Amino acid sequence: MKPSLPRLLKLSPALCALSLLTATAAESTVYRCGPQGNHYSQLPCQDGRALTLDDARSEAQRSAAERSIQRDQALADRLREERHEREAGYATAGRGPGAIRGVPAEQPSASRLADWQRANATKPKPAKKQKKQKQPSLTSASG
Repeated sequence: MKPSLPRLLKLSPALCALSLLTATAAESTVYRCGPQGNHYSQLPCQDGRALTLDDARSEAQRSAAERSIQRDQALADRLREERHEREAGYATAGRGPGAIRGVPAEQPSASRLADWQRANATKPKPAKKQKKQKQPSLTSASG
């Protein structure tokens, strides 16, 4: 499934903030763990070795990244507000997912759900009888 642009726009501020949080310290120690060194941790691990990471970005690069995060967050907020307005319009016009027939306004109770499942359960089909195969006759047609 290919992610849609609105979904990516919603996720981009979070991803940028996460990358900024991990890179805020000028130096931090990360531990490479596991028998093959495939796992990383901020906490020391039994069979791990310490890796020292430093952020080589300049102050201008850090501030540019922060401005980008703020711009992305403002865009995400605006898109979320537009979506809420659009969904409110659907609800008042009787359109959208809530207007689909058969969609309950609330979840059914457990007993009602069990009744529905029993009523709509597929019944096993009886096994088909195998036809008896005819044995070839051994009589010859010579005469």
